[in-house]
Amino acid sequence: MLNAISWQEYLVFISAILILYYAFLLIFYFRVNFSSLLKLNMKSFFRDKELHSEMSGNAKKIIQEIRPAFTGKQNIHELIYDLQLKLEPYKHWDEPEFRENINQFITAESEAQCSIHLSEEDLRVLWL
Repeated sequence: MLNAISWQEYLVFISAILILYYAFLLIFYFRVNFSSLLKLNMKSFFRDKELHSEMSGNAKKIIQEIRPAFTGKQNIHELIYDLQLKLEPYKHWDEPEFRENINQFITAESEAQCSIHLSEEDLRVLWL
């Protein structure tokens, strides 16, 4: 009976079983995290739509540049340093409501993506 099964069939079967097992573990143990991620992404999507409708083209461009700074950050100092580096070329721009729009985006994304609350002082430091 075992002679009728090839190594390729055996490996495909074992791989399928392992994929199903780990998928079950992810869904069972982390189901709360998946649902909160979906809610978080939907909130972020609608907040971005609202914010983008009322800001200038330059602010939109800069927001697209600083968006990657929020991924994987759990430390407030690391986040502030990364944002300072990305905002350095734009700190002398004097467009109406330019900084306010970007600060609103930074505040919302830091809370949604990183669970970090930035104070007014932290936002001021970003532009130094």
